[in-house]
Amino acid sequence: MAAKKDLVYSSDTKEEIKSALKGLTDKPQPKSMSLQALIQSLKTDINAAKKAGYTLDEIVKTLSDNRVEIAANTLKRYLNPPKKSASKPTTESDNSPLNPPKKSASKPTPEGDNSHASKGTLKKSESALSPTLQCHD
Repeated sequence: MAAKKDLVYSSDTKEEIKSALKGLTDKPQPKSMSLQALIQSLKTDINAAKKAGYTLDEIVKTLSDNRVEIAANTLKRYLNPPKKSASKPTTESDNSPLNPPKKSASKPTPEGDNSHASKGTLKKSESALSPTLQCHD
């Protein structure tokens, strides 16, 4: 079998291929989307149903009847995505046991010598990473 670089094609072959490629019709694109994209595309209709008095659970039932499975909480989250903000103000609830307050980073100081602790710097002879081990023979 010849290597690909050694193959030679005629001008007729080229013209046949060009003609075949021009004859191709637009290939239908798959019409699928994620659940979140589907909900976003139906947002106006869902909000209209809510305005007409339907609950999220009733809307979830309608979606389910049409082969779309989604929980009410997920639907609510997709309809009202969290707004991104530059900075989040700190509240007391932010310091719950699940969200302990953030500690400021400070460098460790050698035991017994706190003279430079307030400056947050170490002397050249002191290591911030680990103590030096010295071996004496």
